[in-house]
Amino acid sequence: MRGLAAFIMRGRSQAAMVATVLLLLALLLPLVSILSAAAVALVTLRKGSTDGLVVIGVSAVASGVLGYLAVGSPLPVLAYGLMLWLPVWALAWLLRASRSLDLTVQAALGFGLLVILAVYVQTEDPVELWLELLKPLWENLFPAAEPGDGSQGQTVQFDEGILRQVAAWMTGAFAAGFYLQLVLGLFVARWWQAVLYHPAGFGTEFRALRIGRLLGYLGVALVVLWVFLGAAVPDWLRDLLLLLIPLFFLQGLAVLHALAAQAANKRIWLVTVYLLLVFAMPHAELLVALLGLADVWVNFRTRLGRSDKSH
Repeated sequence: MRGLAAFIMRGRSQAAMVATVLLLLALLLPLVSILSAAAVALVTLRKGSTDGLVVIGVSAVASGVLGYLAVGSPLPVLAYGLMLWLPVWALAWLLRASRSLDLTVQAALGFGLLVILAVYVQTEDPVELWLELLKPLWENLFPAAEPGDGSQGQTVQFDEGILRQVAAWMTGAFAAGFYLQLVLGLFVARWWQAVLYHPAGFGTEFRALRIGRLLGYLGVALVVLWVFLGAAVPDWLRDLLLLLIPLFFLQGLAVLHALAAQAANKRIWLVTVYLLLVFAMPHAELLVALLGLADVWVNFRTRLGRSDKSH
């Protein structure tokens, strides 16, 4: 990864090539898009917003041409690239200007909110919109019973019910995923910058990550409303809560990293945490998010520091 970061920093053309190639790979392996965004963010963090925009411009032209050659139209690949690169460029610019990871991570929620607003502006019933998009995929994965099968009606009804439940969560889940993708791209870029120019700098920043109490109060209010309203919870409330969960998860993860940094066997500590996150999802992620929400008021890292000094 250090070699890739060093190659990106050789010049604008190298950075644009990496961003474009990784974007195309992301069409097959979606997680690779994080590295494509990180390439743009790294240039912006290190060399400024103008250089970042130049890299985006060159990458947009290259991806548009390749998209035209591959599928006959430049628009799908170009739109995908711009939706990924422009937001992460803005976040990198904000981090460079403010030097505050806390502010930048919270400001990134704005892009998640834009996703939610775009869905609600496009349709009066987001569930129906997602049903139209998901139904062909669902029918391919779970075909209905053959004619003459007595269980056909029950099977179709069951599938439709499950699909509607999935569709009800899609707006918030999509916004949360988009938010997390942008933030992870920014984190990778900041880590690359630290590896090249300031070793261990990103680790220190991440372990100190803290969310403002205003968002903490909002999170608690949404959870309380969810509990009291139950099945009657409005769609928009559920979407907002789903968007906030990754933010609290990141703070909880920062707390765990801070605790691990003070442990004698910190590598074993962190390996255990990440294994639980992989094999106990989504319950482990929710527990970490609750830890992050509680840390808004409890401030475990400060308490731990005081406890260590007292000994």
